Amino acid sequence: MGVNSAHSLATVILNQALALKKQHHLPMLEEWQKERARVVKAIEEGLSESSVAIHLETPPAIHFPISSLAELINGKLTLNGRPLGALAELFQAEHALMALVDAHTAIRQEFEGQSPEYVIPRYLALETPVGQDTRYQDIRLGFVSVLDDLLFFADVLSKDLLTYGEGVRNYVPWRERKRLPTLNVSLGVVPGNEYLIPRHAHHKEWHDSFTMVEETRRSFWHCVTSRFKRLKGG
Repeated sequence: MGVNSAHSLATVILNQALALKKQHHLPMLEEWQKERARVVKAIEEGLSESSVAIHLETPPAIHFPISSLAELINGKLTLNGRPLGALAELFQAEHALMALVDAHTAIRQEFEGQSPEYVIPRYLALETPVGQDTRYQDIRLGFVSVLDDLLFFADVLSKDLLTYGEGVRNYVPWRERKRLPTLNVSLGVVPGNEYLIPRHAHHKEWHDSFTMVEETRRSFWHCVTSRFKRLKGG
């Protein structure tokens, strides 16, 4: 059953996004936020702050098997509605992540060789007499936001795939059902990692705007009716 293969790939995407968020982008964001808060407080207290911890490490390169997942779904499964919407969102999130990596590379190259007076206000998105440069701040926040999208939509797709698989099993003849492989087990989040799964309002709104249209029953009975007509010569 292609459902198990597709579910396994969706689970891989979910775990990759979890690891990337936990091991790199969330810690980087939290360190940046703490450093910014420390410097802002020093400035408000009238202190001169020229020593700033600047971290511009290149983000880890991870290949998400989204294209392989799409080929499997489009080639073997008759999904519709929310699962296909989630798949499209995964592609969008992957493209956004690649754009953020390029933006991070560009701003790191811009900062190289520049004076602290140039880098610090731009790195920390500080208010200055000539305005505020939030590019680096937007990149750091963007990485976590895009990873949250990958996590959410991979989770939705993996669950909908199992629901689809159950529908297939329920509507095939009993003799055929015995030959179908056992469906994968829905994997929960490792204890202690629950905080990594997003709970954003816009994700809930997206989820509620879609329905899992079950066409399996209609398709099965359509096959039965067509076969009956062929036997009658109709």
